[in-house]
Amino acid sequence: MTFPPAVRVCLWSYDISALDLNHDKTLIITNVLNYGTKEATEWLFSQYSATQIAAVVQKPLPGRW
Repeated sequence: MTFPPAVRVCLWSYDISALDLNHDKTLIITNVLNYGTKEATEWLFSQYSATQIAAVVQKPLPGRW
């Protein structure tokens, strides 16, 4: 998966080439919602359903919000 530049900056501390959209969706969704621009969040909603995003928001990673 190639992440757009607006999303890559949200994942600065991770090896982008090792991230998987399905396996790492909680991490990706959390970071984009926390650090993303409008462009990054638009990409997020094009990749994941509102239901998937809501599920991550409802059960946040400890210390991440």
